[in-house]
Amino acid sequence: MIPYVLLILFGCSCVWLVLDGLKRRGGMFEFSFLAGCGLFGFLFVQAIGVVRNPGMAPEAGVWKALIMSTLCAAAVYLGWKSPAQARTAPRPTSPFVLKWMYRCGIVCIIVGLVGNLGLARLSGHILGAGSATGRQAIVFRGIPVMYYFLSVYGYLGLVLVASIALRLRSWLLALPAVVPLIFAFGNVVIAGRRNEFVLVGVAVGSLLYFARDVAPPRLLAVALAPLAIAAMFLAPVYRNNTLTGRWDENRNISVSESLSRVVSGSEGEFWTEAYEMEISDTEHKFQFGLGFYNTFVANFVPKLIVGDEFKEKLFVPVPSTARDDNHLGWVIPFGMVPTGPFSVFEQFWYFGAACYYFLAKWLKRHWIRAKAGDFLSALTYSVTVTAAVFAVTNDFFAIYIVFMFVVPLNLLARMQMSMRGTALASGYAAPPSSWEGSRQIATAHEQTPGPIPKRPEPSL
Repeated sequence: MIPYVLLILFGCSCVWLVLDGLKRRGGMFEFSFLAGCGLFGFLFVQAIGVVRNPGMAPEAGVWKALIMSTLCAAAVYLGWKSPAQARTAPRPTSPFVLKWMYRCGIVCIIVGLVGNLGLARLSGHILGAGSATGRQAIVFRGIPVMYYFLSVYGYLGLVLVASIALRLRSWLLALPAVVPLIFAFGNVVIAGRRNEFVLVGVAVGSLLYFARDVAPPRLLAVALAPLAIAAMFLAPVYRNNTLTGRWDENRNISVSESLSRVVSGSEGEFWTEAYEMEISDTEHKFQFGLGFYNTFVANFVPKLIVGDEFKEKLFVPVPSTARDDNHLGWVIPFGMVPTGPFSVFEQFWYFGAACYYFLAKWLKRHWIRAKAGDFLSALTYSVTVTAAVFAVTNDFFAIYIVFMFVVPLNLLARMQMSMRGTALASGYAAPPSSWEGSRQIATAHEQTPGPIPKRPEPSL
């Protein structure tokens, strides 16, 4: 009885996040709405099957997993709804800065292309590690890791180029974005990568909303919800068929059988979360925040430069539920993600749910600034929000994309703005004109009679 009560509470918390986002136009791009969709479609559906089959996982672990998942959903809601104000006014973006950001986008696309082509050369397949031959040919150590790291920057280039092209109303400027789109959709169509589709779709949709106030009808989101949930669990079957060359079998995929298998109980992510929660709590395997440091070292300290031995010395020894032996004799399946709720539980017990509160609060500030016309906040939110959703569903450390994209992006923008300010003060540049400054002029004229001046069209 208790597991079903906890399951209902978890489901209600997810639905509440979704319904709250549907109240507002553009709410489909809010982090709380996307997190609710991810938790419901990814973890809740699997939780139904695990609860219906008590012998699949430790009962206490199932209880703890449901409680922690509900706390994480509540933390996202409270963080998003908490009073959040931009600390400073939206920063005007001059054509000078837009030009530099566009050039950076082109550089990122080239870097991403180098990474993708490097993986293709090592694997013998254009999709690199996304193909069956690529997975067999590539061992992710050394050079392949470097190529993969470079390939990810193609997405940042895509967002930069697309956002500036939207602001300047130029299809010609958007053409370089086709290059990363080809690789992204190749991974979606051939490799069945759900993450690629969500990443590009949400990023481009957010940019359209911030730059052009374009948002799909809310009824469309409601109508497509069942299709999205079905696709989430059909994608692995589709991927397995395509990567092994069995394209014809995709026609015989049964939607009802695939979904009924999940609802009836499958050894998926929620099942993994239940085992991990029980092992970590019973054996007191907590990392007390050191996992943040170790993950940072693992992702951003290159062995090719510092060497294997030196990098190993940088790690702090911590207990690990996934790697260490346990009293249940359970072994995590290969390729399985720990889930977001457990990744923070392993750090701070149930108090780890507060990580999602602060994450939601931080994203809410950028959401407010982006809607007010801040170009950098719009970029930051569009690049980060999908990774934040993956942090809720798959692994909290997915948010480390901030260190790859957001930090360099903001440092570069601040540097260019500082250079622009120095040039203005020295008389070497003309005063900037931007859409943001024009919006302030228009707002002032709305309160006083008189015509509103035509908004200038900045150009590169």
